[in-house]
Amino acid sequence: MLSYQESILTWYDKNKRDLPWRNTAFPYFIWISEVILQQTRVEQGLPFYHRFVQRFPNVQSLAAADENEVLAVWKGLGYYSRARKLHHAAKLIVENGSSFPNSFKTLLELPGIGPYTAGAIASIAYNEAVPALDGNAFRIMTRVFNISEPVSSSKAQKIIDSLAKEWISKSRPGDFNQALMDLGSSICVPRQPICPSCPLNEGCEAFSLGNFHDRPVKTPKKPQKNRFLLFEVHLSKKKMALTKVSEGNIWKNLYLFPFREFTNEEDWLSEVKSLKKEGGEILERGVHILSHQKLHFFTLVSTSTPSDSSRMKWVSEEELQGVATPAIVAKILQQCKNQSSPYGLMLSLHHD
Repeated sequence: MLSYQESILTWYDKNKRDLPWRNTAFPYFIWISEVILQQTRVEQGLPFYHRFVQRFPNVQSLAAADENEVLAVWKGLGYYSRARKLHHAAKLIVENGSSFPNSFKTLLELPGIGPYTAGAIASIAYNEAVPALDGNAFRIMTRVFNISEPVSSSKAQKIIDSLAKEWISKSRPGDFNQALMDLGSSICVPRQPICPSCPLNEGCEAFSLGNFHDRPVKTPKKPQKNRFLLFEVHLSKKKMALTKVSEGNIWKNLYLFPFREFTNEEDWLSEVKSLKKEGGEILERGVHILSHQKLHFFTLVSTSTPSDSSRMKWVSEEELQGVATPAIVAKILQQCKNQSSPYGLMLSLHHD
């Protein structure tokens, strides 16, 4: 019977996905791909990867860019802290002589690079025999070895890390890590694993016991935090006013419609009611879901000039494409277009 390593690599050689960062050992490209795919599926991430490396083809060009430009190119991927850390790390690399870190240990010293990303770069670019344990690898290993501890617990992490170091192919570590990624995304999937097609089914304890749906064991998710926001869309001469979000916010350094946040739903609804009485054009209530937050929002549409207009960035809808904005901006604009306004405000953005 083939060993785990042989079974996985044989399967990978026949079934591996043709991805652009797999046709190179250039660590910069591998780094960018891994960061993009941290919170994004491959199919969604591919166009963003091409766009990013076309604009920033090496670490020097990324380091030399302005943060606003980096965030604008990242636009649409979300989790903008990833882009900020990429940019910061690129600057540190260039400041230290432009030599890309070439080991798992030195990669870990960069901001935004944890054990998984360091393991992926080190194994793929430098053939260092270190595991790259992402959600796919954790799922496969908890099933193969029937690990009953919650996967996020320190005990389970130690068990998996120890097994992975023994399990990894010493001759083809990069291919082995990528094989686990592909196997977890195509065969050993969360809800309906295709066990008959899995190269590890003969040695998989969870498959033998029939409890693969219970692996990995997960701890309950924390409830989402509810936030209550009131956005203001100010329009003038076919342009809209945006403000740059300051420190201490999930949208740090991104451009967004001016907004106020309320500590509770009652105060929020009371303010909206007052604005409606005063004749304000309030759009229907909206909801925007983030990983750990649920944003409830109303939008006030106005032709009035905001009090701090000089600090605003005024852009047309066409110019908005090159501005770093979170996804909620596009949602609010779509809501404006879908709902009629007595002022005909949104039409002025599209027609002379």
